[in-house]
Amino acid sequence: MSRPYGGGFGLFGLIAALTFVLIGSGIVVLFISFIQPSERETLRLMVTLTLLPGAAAFLLLLFQFGYHLYALGSKRSNRLERSRLEAWVAFAVDEGPLPPGDEISAAALARLRETTTGSYSQELARLYEESAFLLRDLNALKGRQHAAKSRALSRLGRIRSARAIPALQRLLASSSHAAAVEVLRTLARSLDNEETPPDAALAEFETACAQHQFSSGEIESALVLTGSKCPGLVRQLLQAGRYPTAAITVIGHRNLLELVPLLAPHLSSPDPEVRAAALRTVAKIELAPSGSRQQILSALGAGEAFVRAQAAKAAVTLPLDDARAPLTRALGDADWWVRRNAAASLAAFGPAGKAVLARVMVDHGDPFAREIARRAGR
Repeated sequence: MSRPYGGGFGLFGLIAALTFVLIGSGIVVLFISFIQPSERETLRLMVTLTLLPGAAAFLLLLFQFGYHLYALGSKRSNRLERSRLEAWVAFAVDEGPLPPGDEISAAALARLRETTTGSYSQELARLYEESAFLLRDLNALKGRQHAAKSRALSRLGRIRSARAIPALQRLLASSSHAAAVEVLRTLARSLDNEETPPDAALAEFETACAQHQFSSGEIESALVLTGSKCPGLVRQLLQAGRYPTAAITVIGHRNLLELVPLLAPHLSSPDPEVRAAALRTVAKIELAPSGSRQQILSALGAGEAFVRAQAAKAAVTLPLDDARAPLTRALGDADWWVRRNAAASLAAFGPAGKAVLARVMVDHGDPFAREIARRAGR
Protein backbone atom coordinates (compact mmCIF):
# COMPACT_ATOMS: atom_id res chain seq x y z
CA MET A 1 0.00 0.00 0.00
CA SER A 2 1.38 3.43 -0.90
CA ARG A 3 2.27 6.00 1.74
CA PRO A 4 -0.79 8.28 1.18
CA TYR A 5 -3.14 5.33 1.65
CA GLY A 6 -1.23 4.17 4.74
CA GLY A 7 -1.44 7.67 6.26
CA GLY A 8 -5.18 7.86 5.62
CA PHE A 9 -5.69 4.45 7.17
CA GLY A 10 -3.72 5.40 10.29
CA LEU A 11 -5.57 8.70 10.72
CA PHE A 12 -8.93 6.95 10.40
CA GLY A 13 -7.90 4.33 12.96
CA LEU A 14 -6.76 6.98 15.44
CA ILE A 15 -9.94 9.08 15.13
CA ALA A 16 -12.18 6.00 15.36
CA ALA A 17 -10.32 4.69 18.43
CA LEU A 18 -10.53 8.07 20.19
CA THR A 19 -14.24 8.28 19.38
CA PHE A 20 -14.81 4.79 20.74
CA VAL A 21 -12.92 5.60 23.96
CA LEU A 22 -14.78 8.89 24.48
CA ILE A 23 -18.20 7.32 23.90
CA GLY A 24 -17.34 4.38 26.16
CA SER A 25 -16.09 6.69 28.90
CA GLY A 26 -19.23 8.80 28.63
CA ILE A 27 -21.42 5.72 29.01
CA VAL A 28 -19.46 4.61 32.07
CA VAL A 29 -19.70 8.04 33.71
CA LEU A 30 -23.41 8.20 32.93
CA PHE A 31 -24.11 4.87 34.56
CA ILE A 32 -21.94 5.63 37.60
CA SER A 33 -23.79 8.92 38.17
CA PHE A 34 -27.19 7.25 38.45
CA ILE A 35 -26.47 3.82 39.84
CA GLN A 36 -26.23 3.17 43.57
CA PRO A 37 -23.00 1.68 45.00
CA SER A 38 -24.89 -1.49 45.89
CA GLU A 39 -25.67 -2.04 42.24
CA ARG A 40 -22.12 -1.78 40.84
CA GLU A 41 -21.98 -5.42 39.80
CA THR A 42 -25.04 -4.87 37.65
CA LEU A 43 -23.38 -1.71 36.35
CA ARG A 44 -20.29 -3.65 35.20
CA LEU A 45 -22.45 -6.15 33.34
CA MET A 46 -24.51 -3.45 31.61
CA VAL A 47 -21.41 -1.48 30.60
CA THR A 48 -19.84 -4.65 29.20
CA LEU A 49 -22.94 -5.53 27.21
CA THR A 50 -23.03 -1.98 25.87
CA LEU A 51 -19.38 -1.79 24.88
CA LEU A 52 -19.06 -5.20 23.21
CA PRO A 53 -21.44 -4.44 20.31
CA GLY A 54 -19.73 -1.07 19.91
CA ALA A 55 -16.32 -2.76 19.72
CA ALA A 56 -17.61 -5.27 17.17
CA ALA A 57 -19.09 -2.46 15.04
CA PHE A 58 -15.81 -0.54 15.25
CA LEU A 59 -13.76 -3.55 14.09
CA LEU A 60 -16.17 -4.20 11.23
CA LEU A 61 -15.94 -0.58 10.15
CA LEU A 62 -12.14 -0.74 10.35
CA PHE A 63 -12.08 -3.88 8.19
CA GLN A 64 -14.37 -2.33 5.58
CA PHE A 65 -12.25 0.79 5.42
CA GLY A 66 -9.07 -1.21 4.98
CA TYR A 67 -10.66 -3.39 2.29
CA HIS A 68 -11.84 -0.37 0.32
CA LEU A 69 -8.40 1.21 0.53
CA TYR A 70 -6.84 -2.02 -0.78
CA ALA A 71 -9.39 -2.31 -3.60
CA LEU A 72 -8.85 1.33 -4.51
CA GLY A 73 -5.09 0.79 -4.70
CA SER A 74 -5.52 -2.37 -6.78
CA LYS A 75 -7.83 -0.59 -9.24
CA ARG A 76 -5.41 2.29 -9.50
CA SER A 77 -2.54 -0.12 -10.20
CA ASN A 78 -4.56 -1.94 -12.87
CA ARG A 79 -5.51 1.34 -14.55
CA LEU A 80 -1.90 2.47 -14.52
CA GLU A 81 -0.66 -0.79 -16.04
CA ARG A 82 -3.38 -0.64 -18.70
CA SER A 83 -2.36 2.92 -19.58
CA ARG A 84 1.28 1.79 -19.84
CA LEU A 85 0.22 -1.06 -22.14
CA GLU A 86 -1.48 1.46 -24.42
CA ALA A 87 1.55 3.75 -24.25
CA TRP A 88 3.92 0.94 -25.30
CA VAL A 89 1.64 -0.04 -28.19
CA ALA A 90 1.61 3.58 -29.35
CA PHE A 91 5.38 3.89 -29.01
CA ALA A 92 6.00 0.63 -30.90
CA VAL A 93 4.09 1.94 -33.92
CA ASP A 94 5.69 5.42 -33.72
CA GLU A 95 2.52 7.12 -32.54
CA GLY A 96 3.48 8.09 -29.00
CA PRO A 97 6.35 9.10 -26.69
CA LEU A 98 8.57 6.69 -24.80
CA PRO A 99 6.76 5.49 -21.63
CA PRO A 100 8.41 5.97 -18.20
CA GLY A 101 11.12 3.49 -17.23
CA ASP A 102 9.59 2.27 -13.97
CA GLU A 103 8.66 -1.26 -12.87
CA ILE A 104 5.05 -0.90 -13.98
CA SER A 105 6.28 -0.10 -17.49
CA ALA A 106 8.52 -3.16 -17.42
CA ALA A 107 5.63 -5.39 -16.35
CA ALA A 108 3.35 -3.91 -19.04
CA LEU A 109 5.93 -4.41 -21.79
CA ALA A 110 6.61 -8.00 -20.65
CA ARG A 111 2.90 -8.73 -20.66
CA LEU A 112 2.58 -7.29 -24.16
CA ARG A 113 5.47 -9.46 -25.39
CA GLU A 114 3.79 -12.56 -23.93
CA THR A 115 0.49 -11.95 -25.69
CA THR A 116 1.90 -11.23 -29.17
CA THR A 117 3.69 -13.28 -31.81
CA GLY A 118 5.89 -12.85 -34.87
CA SER A 119 8.02 -9.86 -35.73
CA TYR A 120 5.94 -7.51 -33.56
CA SER A 121 6.66 -9.68 -30.51
CA GLN A 122 10.38 -9.71 -31.35
CA GLU A 123 10.35 -5.94 -31.60
CA LEU A 124 8.84 -5.72 -28.10
CA ALA A 125 11.60 -7.96 -26.75
CA ARG A 126 14.17 -5.67 -28.36
CA LEU A 127 12.50 -2.63 -26.75
CA TYR A 128 12.62 -4.36 -23.37
CA GLU A 129 16.35 -4.83 -23.71
CA GLU A 130 17.05 -1.33 -25.07
CA SER A 131 15.06 0.24 -22.24
CA ALA A 132 17.47 -1.44 -19.76
CA PHE A 133 14.64 -3.48 -18.24
CA LEU A 134 16.42 -6.74 -19.06
CA LEU A 135 19.64 -5.58 -17.39
CA ARG A 136 17.64 -4.47 -14.34
CA ASP A 137 16.02 -7.91 -14.09
CA LEU A 138 19.36 -9.71 -14.43
CA ASN A 139 20.81 -7.54 -11.66
CA ALA A 140 17.79 -8.33 -9.48
CA LEU A 141 18.59 -12.03 -9.83
CA LYS A 142 21.95 -11.36 -8.16
CA GLY A 143 20.39 -9.58 -5.18
CA ARG A 144 19.09 -10.99 -1.92
CA GLN A 145 15.55 -9.63 -1.98
CA HIS A 146 13.23 -12.54 -2.65
CA ALA A 147 10.31 -10.36 -3.74
CA ALA A 148 12.45 -8.50 -6.30
CA LYS A 149 13.80 -11.81 -7.63
CA SER A 150 10.32 -13.25 -7.96
CA ARG A 151 9.06 -10.22 -9.90
CA ALA A 152 12.14 -10.33 -12.16
CA LEU A 153 11.60 -14.05 -12.82
CA SER A 154 7.98 -13.40 -13.74
CA ARG A 155 8.96 -10.72 -16.26
CA LEU A 156 11.84 -12.76 -17.69
CA GLY A 157 9.51 -15.70 -18.26
CA ARG A 158 7.27 -13.44 -20.34
CA ILE A 159 10.10 -11.77 -22.26
CA ARG A 160 11.74 -15.12 -23.21
CA SER A 161 15.17 -13.63 -23.87
CA ALA A 162 18.12 -15.87 -24.76
CA ARG A 163 20.39 -13.43 -22.88
CA ALA A 164 18.72 -14.38 -19.60
CA ILE A 165 19.52 -18.11 -19.87
CA PRO A 166 23.13 -18.01 -18.48
CA ALA A 167 22.00 -15.93 -15.48
CA LEU A 168 19.11 -18.30 -14.83
CA GLN A 169 21.46 -21.30 -14.95
CA ARG A 170 23.72 -19.66 -12.36
CA LEU A 171 20.76 -18.80 -10.13
CA LEU A 172 19.47 -22.34 -10.47
CA ALA A 173 22.78 -23.75 -9.23
CA SER A 174 22.71 -21.60 -6.09
CA SER A 175 19.00 -21.91 -5.24
CA SER A 176 17.23 -24.16 -2.78
CA HIS A 177 15.02 -26.83 -4.30
CA ALA A 178 11.80 -24.88 -3.67
CA ALA A 179 13.21 -21.76 -5.35
CA ALA A 180 14.84 -23.81 -8.11
CA VAL A 181 11.45 -25.02 -9.35
CA GLU A 182 10.41 -21.42 -10.08
CA VAL A 183 13.75 -20.71 -11.77
CA LEU A 184 13.48 -23.88 -13.88
CA ARG A 185 10.08 -22.83 -15.15
CA THR A 186 11.35 -19.36 -16.05
CA LEU A 187 14.33 -20.87 -17.84
CA ALA A 188 12.02 -23.26 -19.73
CA ARG A 189 9.92 -20.33 -20.93
CA SER A 190 13.09 -18.45 -21.89
CA LEU A 191 14.03 -21.27 -24.28
CA ASP A 192 10.98 -20.40 -26.38
CA ASN A 193 12.69 -17.65 -28.36
CA GLU A 194 13.89 -17.10 -31.89
CA GLU A 195 17.63 -17.02 -31.07
CA THR A 196 17.98 -20.42 -29.36
CA PRO A 197 18.29 -23.35 -31.82
CA PRO A 198 16.73 -26.73 -30.91
CA ASP A 199 20.03 -28.45 -30.06
CA ALA A 200 21.05 -25.59 -27.77
CA ALA A 201 17.61 -25.64 -26.14
CA LEU A 202 17.99 -29.37 -25.39
CA ALA A 203 21.45 -28.85 -23.90
CA GLU A 204 20.24 -25.96 -21.70
CA PHE A 205 17.19 -27.90 -20.55
CA GLU A 206 19.19 -31.01 -19.62
CA THR A 207 21.80 -28.91 -17.84
CA ALA A 208 19.09 -27.19 -15.80
CA CYS A 209 17.35 -30.46 -14.89
CA ALA A 210 20.63 -32.03 -13.78
CA GLN A 211 21.33 -29.29 -11.21
CA HIS A 212 18.66 -30.50 -8.78
CA GLN A 213 16.76 -33.69 -8.04
CA PHE A 214 13.60 -32.51 -9.75
CA SER A 215 10.60 -34.80 -9.70
CA SER A 216 9.04 -36.10 -12.89
CA GLY A 217 6.08 -33.75 -12.36
CA GLU A 218 8.35 -30.71 -11.99
CA ILE A 219 10.23 -31.57 -15.18
CA GLU A 220 6.93 -32.19 -16.95
CA SER A 221 5.57 -28.76 -15.99
CA ALA A 222 8.79 -27.13 -17.23
CA LEU A 223 8.65 -29.03 -20.54
CA VAL A 224 5.12 -27.79 -21.18
CA LEU A 225 6.33 -24.21 -20.73
CA THR A 226 8.94 -24.47 -23.49
CA GLY A 227 6.24 -23.52 -26.01
CA SER A 228 7.28 -23.94 -29.63
CA LYS A 229 10.38 -25.87 -28.53
CA CYS A 230 8.28 -28.46 -26.68
CA PRO A 231 7.66 -31.03 -29.49
CA GLY A 232 11.33 -31.06 -30.48
CA LEU A 233 12.50 -31.34 -26.87
CA VAL A 234 10.09 -34.21 -26.16
CA ARG A 235 11.25 -36.05 -29.27
CA GLN A 236 14.93 -35.61 -28.43
CA LEU A 237 14.46 -36.61 -24.78
CA LEU A 238 12.61 -39.79 -25.70
CA GLN A 239 15.14 -40.73 -28.35
CA ALA A 240 17.94 -40.20 -25.82
CA GLY A 241 16.06 -42.02 -23.05
CA ARG A 242 16.09 -38.97 -20.76
CA TYR A 243 13.20 -38.22 -18.38
CA PRO A 244 10.85 -40.59 -20.25
CA THR A 245 7.93 -40.37 -17.79
CA ALA A 246 7.79 -36.57 -18.02
CA ALA A 247 8.24 -36.52 -21.80
CA ILE A 248 5.60 -39.18 -22.37
CA THR A 249 3.08 -37.36 -20.16
CA VAL A 250 3.66 -34.10 -22.06
CA ILE A 251 2.65 -35.86 -25.30
CA GLY A 252 -0.79 -36.32 -23.78
CA HIS A 253 -1.01 -32.84 -22.26
CA ARG A 254 0.01 -31.09 -25.48
CA ASN A 255 -1.79 -33.58 -27.75
CA LEU A 256 1.37 -34.15 -29.78
CA LEU A 257 -0.09 -36.73 -32.16
CA GLU A 258 2.98 -36.69 -34.39
CA LEU A 259 5.00 -38.20 -31.53
CA VAL A 260 2.66 -41.14 -30.88
CA PRO A 261 4.97 -43.66 -32.67
CA LEU A 262 7.65 -42.89 -30.06
CA LEU A 263 5.38 -44.38 -27.37
CA ALA A 264 5.64 -47.94 -28.79
CA PRO A 265 8.81 -49.12 -26.99
CA HIS A 266 7.63 -47.64 -23.70
CA LEU A 267 4.36 -49.63 -23.66
CA SER A 268 6.43 -52.66 -22.63
CA SER A 269 9.05 -50.82 -20.55
CA PRO A 270 10.52 -52.78 -17.60
CA ASP A 271 9.97 -49.62 -15.50
CA PRO A 272 6.31 -49.77 -14.39
CA GLU A 273 6.13 -45.98 -13.97
CA VAL A 274 7.20 -45.43 -17.59
CA ARG A 275 4.89 -48.20 -18.82
CA ALA A 276 1.92 -46.71 -16.94
CA ALA A 277 2.72 -43.22 -18.30
CA ALA A 278 2.73 -44.53 -21.89
CA LEU A 279 -0.59 -46.32 -21.37
CA ARG A 280 -2.10 -43.24 -19.72
CA THR A 281 -1.05 -41.07 -22.66
CA VAL A 282 -2.50 -43.55 -25.17
CA ALA A 283 -5.79 -43.44 -23.27
CA LYS A 284 -5.76 -39.64 -23.02
CA ILE A 285 -5.25 -38.98 -26.74
CA GLU A 286 -7.24 -42.11 -27.70
CA LEU A 287 -4.61 -43.13 -30.24
CA ALA A 288 -2.20 -46.05 -29.95
CA PRO A 289 1.01 -46.62 -31.92
CA SER A 290 0.69 -48.99 -34.86
CA GLY A 291 1.13 -52.63 -33.87
CA SER A 292 0.76 -52.02 -30.12
CA ARG A 293 -2.29 -54.26 -29.61
CA GLN A 294 -0.41 -57.05 -27.83
CA GLN A 295 1.50 -54.62 -25.60
CA ILE A 296 -1.73 -53.06 -24.31
CA LEU A 297 -3.42 -56.42 -23.75
CA SER A 298 -0.42 -57.88 -21.95
CA ALA A 299 -0.35 -54.85 -19.65
CA LEU A 300 -3.78 -55.92 -18.38
CA GLY A 301 -1.97 -58.80 -16.71
CA ALA A 302 0.88 -56.74 -15.22
CA GLY A 303 1.87 -57.30 -11.63
CA GLU A 304 1.33 -53.67 -10.67
CA ALA A 305 -2.29 -52.61 -10.19
CA PHE A 306 -1.63 -49.06 -11.43
CA VAL A 307 -0.26 -50.45 -14.70
CA ARG A 308 -3.32 -52.68 -15.13
CA ALA A 309 -5.59 -49.71 -14.40
CA GLN A 310 -3.98 -47.61 -17.15
CA ALA A 311 -4.04 -50.57 -19.55
CA ALA A 312 -7.78 -50.92 -18.94
CA LYS A 313 -8.21 -47.28 -19.99
CA ALA A 314 -5.93 -47.64 -23.00
CA ALA A 315 -7.87 -50.70 -24.24
CA VAL A 316 -10.51 -48.31 -25.55
CA THR A 317 -8.18 -47.69 -28.53
CA LEU A 318 -8.47 -51.36 -29.61
CA PRO A 319 -11.25 -53.00 -31.60
CA LEU A 320 -14.00 -54.34 -29.36
CA ASP A 321 -13.42 -57.89 -30.63
CA ASP A 322 -9.88 -57.74 -29.25
CA ALA A 323 -10.74 -55.94 -26.01
CA ARG A 324 -13.98 -57.71 -25.05
CA ALA A 325 -12.59 -60.79 -23.30
CA PRO A 326 -9.60 -59.12 -21.53
CA LEU A 327 -11.78 -56.26 -20.26
CA THR A 328 -14.45 -58.69 -19.08
CA ARG A 329 -11.81 -60.53 -17.04
CA ALA A 330 -10.54 -57.19 -15.72
CA LEU A 331 -14.01 -56.47 -14.31
CA GLY A 332 -13.20 -59.09 -11.67
CA ASP A 333 -9.76 -57.67 -10.83
CA ALA A 334 -8.80 -57.36 -7.17
CA ASP A 335 -8.15 -53.62 -7.61
CA TRP A 336 -11.17 -51.28 -7.72
CA TRP A 337 -9.54 -48.86 -10.20
CA VAL A 338 -8.87 -51.67 -12.66
CA ARG A 339 -12.51 -52.78 -12.45
CA ARG A 340 -13.76 -49.22 -12.77
CA ASN A 341 -11.57 -48.40 -15.81
CA ALA A 342 -12.43 -51.68 -17.53
CA ALA A 343 -16.14 -50.97 -17.14
CA ALA A 344 -15.72 -47.39 -18.39
CA SER A 345 -13.83 -48.61 -21.47
CA LEU A 346 -16.52 -51.17 -22.31
CA ALA A 347 -19.21 -48.48 -21.93
CA ALA A 348 -17.20 -46.19 -24.25
CA PHE A 349 -17.63 -48.71 -27.08
CA GLY A 350 -21.28 -47.68 -27.26
CA PRO A 351 -24.25 -50.06 -27.56
CA ALA A 352 -22.02 -53.07 -28.30
CA GLY A 353 -19.95 -52.44 -25.18
CA LYS A 354 -23.02 -51.87 -23.02
CA ALA A 355 -24.41 -55.18 -24.28
CA VAL A 356 -21.27 -56.85 -22.89
CA LEU A 357 -21.84 -55.11 -19.56
CA ALA A 358 -25.46 -56.25 -19.54
CA ARG A 359 -24.36 -59.90 -19.90
CA VAL A 360 -21.76 -59.45 -17.16
CA MET A 361 -24.46 -58.16 -14.79
CA VAL A 362 -26.19 -61.54 -15.19
CA ASP A 363 -23.50 -64.11 -15.92
CA HIS A 364 -20.29 -63.03 -14.17
CA GLY A 365 -19.39 -65.10 -11.13
CA ASP A 366 -17.79 -62.17 -9.26
CA PRO A 367 -20.31 -59.97 -7.40
CA PHE A 368 -17.91 -56.99 -7.62
CA ALA A 369 -17.78 -57.41 -11.40
CA ARG A 370 -21.59 -57.52 -11.59
CA GLU A 371 -21.86 -54.37 -9.45
CA ILE A 372 -19.31 -52.34 -11.45
CA ALA A 373 -20.95 -53.45 -14.69
CA ARG A 374 -24.34 -52.38 -13.38
CA ARG A 375 -23.06 -48.90 -12.52
CA ALA A 376 -21.25 -48.43 -15.83
CA GLY A 377 -24.20 -49.69 -17.86
CA ARG A 378 -26.65 -47.11 -16.57
